[in-house]
Amino acid sequence: MASARTTLRAESLSGYGPGDVLRRTNRVLRLDRQTPLSQSAFYALLHRETGRLTFSNAGHEHPLWVRSGKSVEMLDEHDIVLGLFADVPYREWTVEMAPGDCLVMYTDGVTEARDETGGFFGESRLREVVAACAGGSAEELVQAIVDAVSAFAGATPPADDCTIVVLKRAA
Repeated sequence: MASARTTLRAESLSGYGPGDVLRRTNRVLRLDRQTPLSQSAFYALLHRETGRLTFSNAGHEHPLWVRSGKSVEMLDEHDIVLGLFADVPYREWTVEMAPGDCLVMYTDGVTEARDETGGFFGESRLREVVAACAGGSAEELVQAIVDAVSAFAGATPPADDCTIVVLKRAA
């Protein structure tokens, strides 16, 4: 993961779009392959003035796009994880984020958090929390997700990390 993170950061400085950054990162990871591991990644660029968000997804959890606090949509476009195959053509997609829209990105530790019975927190619970708190700030939304996952898991220790990043376009 450290190698993937370092490579992705270096490639992000190249000026290429998200698809090319992931393609180039994948190529480096394949050339420097020391173990047969794969890595998911979501890479996006936001043009702050227009709200145009261009993204590429290498098998990462599908971000949730909250449109002006009204609807929650999943950005389910994706390609294969990094590190498995050489020369993968990572595609790019674009959405227009209106003022007040936000993007909720998270790791699988959020949706795969378990309760005492072994049940998963899941995408539907995550969508419910996001929809209920969509009108708040990015910080409030992150805290609401953390609180909901913690309440759901109770005393069950986490099996994976829970990383949440919320990007909210200023209204």
